[in-house]
Order: sequence, then structure tokens, then C-alpha cells
Amino acid sequence: MFRTASWILLAAYAVFLAAHFASVPAGSDSSVYFNGARLLAAGKMSTPLRTIEGFNASNPWVYTPHGFTPEGASPGLTPTYPTGLSLHYAAGALLLGWQWGPLAVAVLASVATVLLTFLILQELGVGRPLAIAGATAIAVSPLFLFVSFIPMSDVPTTAWVALAILGALRARGSVGWAIIAGMAFSVAVVIRPTTAVLAPAFALLLGGFRPVGWACLGAIPGAAWQAFTGVVLYGGMLRTGYGAFGDSFAWENAGPSWRNYAVTFPYVLPLGLAAVLLAPWWPWKTRAREGVALAAMAGGLLLFYSYYNVTKEVWWYLRFVLPVFPVLLALALGGLRGFLERRQIRGGGGQPAWIVALLVVAICLVPAVRWSRKQHVLLMKSFQEPYAAAGEWARANLPQGSAVAAMHLSGTLYFYSDLPILRWDLISTEDVAALRRMLTGSGRSIYAMVHPFEGDATLREQFPWRWEKVTEVEGVVVLRSGGEAR
Repeated sequence: MFRTASWILLAAYAVFLAAHFASVPAGSDSSVYFNGARLLAAGKMSTPLRTIEGFNASNPWVYTPHGFTPEGASPGLTPTYPTGLSLHYAAGALLLGWQWGPLAVAVLASVATVLLTFLILQELGVGRPLAIAGATAIAVSPLFLFVSFIPMSDVPTTAWVALAILGALRARGSVGWAIIAGMAFSVAVVIRPTTAVLAPAFALLLGGFRPVGWACLGAIPGAAWQAFTGVVLYGGMLRTGYGAFGDSFAWENAGPSWRNYAVTFPYVLPLGLAAVLLAPWWPWKTRAREGVALAAMAGGLLLFYSYYNVTKEVWWYLRFVLPVFPVLLALALGGLRGFLERRQIRGGGGQPAWIVALLVVAICLVPAVRWSRKQHVLLMKSFQEPYAAAGEWARANLPQGSAVAAMHLSGTLYFYSDLPILRWDLISTEDVAALRRMLTGSGRSIYAMVHPFEGDATLREQFPWRWEKVTEVEGVVVLRSGGEAR
């Protein structure tokens, strides 16, 4: 009965996720995963520059949409983001198409994270009631839902880390689980290379040289792929498209980031704070190694990303530490189970345990609902749909041989059309003058597409010509100019 009800609830949750997921290459993050996936599905890792005939730009960045770099080891444009999520999307698209493939990947990753969180908690002996409460806590988290509704790498990374943790907990008695743990951890690193900072704690969790050895064997394919793509795309096995490490991390970011943790965690994962308060009641006598390893995982990733230059900015940038949400739940509920046992309250089953579990769910659910409403989490799909509408309009209506100037929409338009994309935020004054001479001399026109939040003031300042409004597509303004003076 319990298993049947559980699968029904998971299926209903999957339907809920699918109904709210925006399978759209929107913005810089989502578009690079889609564009990268399309390259991989075609057996490519880079793509030639799309240039405007008759116009020789002085800088290849002028033709570079969001999520690409012209300075990789391969000629043309190479994606700046790791290939892991794009590989998932490419596989999904080859099986189900570009609309349903990424959606299936996203839903499976979210559901798997919830299920694996439950299994981790069960493996740690917190009992079924608290394991259900923990799985529910991550399922309703506003941050988890936020990144479950858009094409991002956070939830897939979390799912693979959770599988690695489950495998590590079972590895001491099973070669198969040790290999699975290593494979899962390597996939998480391929999706997000910074996951590698968890490696020492992960090795401790495996609990011995033999499990670590088998896990390393399981990690070989993922490590080989990461090294291969690093060499082909960026010129070195350990290189990525992110640029120099020091450009994104700084000591002064730590204080504001920890303040953001303190302010945001009570809404997105209240039990994250409880993990610290309940630490004295963790079963240190029987699970000291697991406790130290899990604490090192959580603390290590939180500390690492506290130096990142965006973690301090807004609540949803805590998505970078989402992979340790199951870990924080394990520490909190393991400590709560120990607390209950010391007070002779049955935590593993029976009415008292279910009452405590319901209280835990309420503690997580009430702030989650309030925060989701305040931040409009359930409206994420509607926020992404204008990108798809604009991209489809451009593909259907912009003439072949034309070009389109864009900034925030550049990655989206690159995916939907075959037209050259001109980055109006990166073009120089000299190139603007050369482009104008080409347009006025040939009688050709250039188009521009401006997202609502950008406004067209910067575009008109960058290109001080006469611009004619062509149409508006769900708030995206489409303009056209032949370079004529105002």
C-alpha cells in the first residue's frame, strides 16, 4: 500500500513539474545548454561564426551570442558552459525531440532527486516518517522548484550527487554500488566541474581504500570525457570556458554571501539551519564517519560558493549549493532522530514519529508557500515563453540573408534561426560606422530584437540611426534600420 501510494504521489509530482517546465532556450544559461545540445546531437563541438556579408567586424565577439566564446581551442564558436547537461538534452532530443526531450530530462532529474533523498535518509536510519518528511522538504522548496521549472544544471547536478551519496553509503558491502557511486559523481562533475570540491568528503563517505578504488574505476568514463572536451574545446584537460578562477571568486564576497545564506535558508530549506542546531544529537557513536563526511560536504560547498561573485546577490543564486540540500536534510533529520531517541520518542514508526514528521513538513511547507508566492515561482514558465515566441517569429519572418542585433535574446535567436547575430552591446564605434556604410551603400537593412527589460534606449544610443518598429512579439520589440540618419 505504501509503495503504491508513493509511486502515485511521485507520478502526480512529475505531472506538476512537467506542466510548469519551460522547455525554452531562454537567456544566457538555458540557451547555451540548448545550443550546445544541438551541436552534440549533430556530432559537433564547435560551430563557424555566422557573419554579415560585406561587413568585416574587427572583433569576433561582435558575432558571439550569449554562452559562446570565439577564443576556444577549436575554430569558430565554442560553448562556454560544460557539456554535461547539453549531453543529457541531446540524448533526450534525439529520442523525443527538442520540445519533449529536455522536459523529460528535467522532470526525471527532479523526481529522482526527491526519491534519492528519501532513500539516503532511509539508508541513514532516520525511519520512514522522517525520510518522507525530508523528501517532501526538498520537493516543496521554492529554490528547488524555481530551478526545476527552467533548463538549468542545478537539479541534474543534485540528482547525480544524490545518487553518488546513496552509492557511497552502500559501497562498503557492494562493489556494484561503489562503481555506481563513482560513475554518478563523475557525471555530476561533467555537468558542473566545481562539484569536484566534494571529492575528499565523498572519498571519506565511501569508507575505505577498496570502495574508493572501485569508485575511481566507475569514474573513468566521466573523467575521460571531461579531459577530452577540455583539450578539444579549451586547450587543456583541466580548462573550462569559464575563464580564470580568480575572475569570479574573491575573499570579500564571503560575508555578504553568508548573510544571503542566513536570510534565504529559512524560506528555501528551513532544515538547513536545523542541521547545525541538531548536530549534537547525530549518532556519532555509530555513524561518526558518515556524519563527518556529510558535514564536510555541506560545509565545503557552502564555503566554496561563499567566495563566488554572485552568491551574495539574490535568493535564487543559492541554486549553486543545491547539490548539498539532501546532505543538509540528512544531517538535520539524523540529528532529530537522535534527539527523539534520547527522549524515548519512537522516531522510526508509530504515531509519535508520524506526528513529528508532520510537524517537520509544516515547518518546511508554510514558509515555502509564502516565499513561492512572493517570488512568483509558479509563473516561471510564463516568464520564459516570450523567448520562444520571439525566436519562432524570427525564424518564420526575418528574411534570409538579413542579420539581427540582439543582446539578451542573442542565444535564443541563435538557436531558433540561422541568421547572423550581432551583439549590439559588444560592437565598437568604428564597427558601427563601417556597418552603417555597408547598409547605406547596399540598400540592405538590419533588424534588432529587444527584450522588455532591456528597453531600446541603449540600442538607439549604440546605433544612432533611424529605427522603424516592425512589430512586437509578447513584449519583445522588433526594429528595422537601413542605417539612415535620424
